[in-house]
Amino acid sequence: LGDVYKRQMPLVLLEELADKIGMPATLKGPMLAAYAAPRRVLFMGLASEEVHPTCGLTPGCPAATDWLALLMLPWLLRVRRLNEAKARAYVDDLTAWATGHDCVEVTQLIVNLTADFERATSLVLHEGKSRRFANSPDLRRRLLEAGEGPRVDSWFKDLGVIPVSYTHLTLPT
Repeated sequence: LGDVYKRQMPLVLLEELADKIGMPATLKGPMLAAYAAPRRVLFMGLASEEVHPTCGLTPGCPAATDWLALLMLPWLLRVRRLNEAKARAYVDDLTAWATGHDCVEVTQLIVNLTADFERATSLVLHEGKSRRFANSPDLRRRLLEAGEGPRVDSWFKDLGVIPVSYTHLTLPT
């Protein structure tokens, strides 16, 4: 997901998630109040009108990664319920994969779940980093034919690393 989410994440969504998991008001209240606190922009001695944020995590907030983990949980649980699918979330990096006979169909279900998640949360998928991956030309062809989604490739990055586990992997140039 793109870094834009940090500025566009609706605070009301965070409050709804906190309520659903039963987060105590004494914990969520001060954090959400800090995110929504009035602000002014100061530039060359001039101050803007006061604004009241309704979206975004405060840069440098130590709880931001916790809020992101909470936000990613619905996507993670839904993908993990799919047969032959595995998934993990690390802060704002989502990774899911499917194996087995129906891997192409399951991959498309993951793509659809991710698109729904994007719409529901106002988060933005980073198209340059996202891809559907297969280690055989036949599976790549089937993924391309399966429908809309991120680009199809013979490689991917996971947390910035290109895993090399196949002898005929075509690496990017």
